[in-house]
Amino acid sequence: MAGPYTKLDANQVLKHAFNEADDSLRVDATISASIGDVSVVDAVTGTPQKINSDGSINVDIVSPINISIDASTDSIAIGQGSNRMTVNSDGTADVRVSNTLITAPFDYVGASYPSDTVETYLYRLGGATGTIVGLVTVTYTDNTKNLIASVSKS
Repeated sequence: MAGPYTKLDANQVLKHAFNEADDSLRVDATISASIGDVSVVDAVTGTPQKINSDGSINVDIVSPINISIDASTDSIAIGQGSNRMTVNSDGTADVRVSNTLITAPFDYVGASYPSDTVETYLYRLGGATGTIVGLVTVTYTDNTKNLIASVSKS
């Protein structure tokens, strides 16, 4: 019969195994876990959800969610990374318009048809009699107007 593993009595064993500073047992062990060891299960369907390598979870919301936003206490940032939209003190936002023929502000467009193959669009600021800010002329290859020959701005 093999002898005892220690010459300590039971009280001495407990004294050496218990850490009074944090109320825990002293253990010499290394514990490791990886993303694959953790699972998240949908509470409704029971379907395991995939955990991405960065720890995030892709979620599909299948029912509408109503969100209330109070302009006096909430804020929403619109942008990408550090490039965010700025809201002016009056609540408006400056927006850069690109890839358009008429870049000046306008509030009226008048169309005319001087021939079977030409259409003109007159852009004004200040309504139908306001200041002209642009003119676009569309010329078609024939009177079916299936193919545009040219578009010009003046």
